[in-house]
Amino acid sequence: MVTISIIVPVYQAERYLYDCLDSLIKQNLNNYEIICIDDGSTDASAQIIKRFMALYSCIRYFYQPNRGVSMARNHGITKALGQYIMFVDADDTLRANSLKYLYTNAKKSRADIFVFGGRP
Repeated sequence: MVTISIIVPVYQAERYLYDCLDSLIKQNLNNYEIICIDDGSTDASAQIIKRFMALYSCIRYFYQPNRGVSMARNHGITKALGQYIMFVDADDTLRANSLKYLYTNAKKSRADIFVFGGRP
């Protein structure tokens, strides 16, 4: 069973995408998936995702013509297999242990939604 589906809308994100995916891969939670929705990028974003996919089976890639971040997230939701869904922008990174912390606390508190901030 997939615990968390992380949906990453991607548009022209080659400058940031490696760091984003690297931070997601380094999480210490089992059975999560990373769903990358390429929203019509013309830069090297697709190649970066495909390099990660070759190394990590938890990454899934889908392409759509450019329709905007909301439509990319919605597309990701239709592909998600997880018990929980998380949105991460392609220029974001997660600190180590974030997924395990969120999942553990969501289960413990029986939360339907978790909202948290970030740091620049």
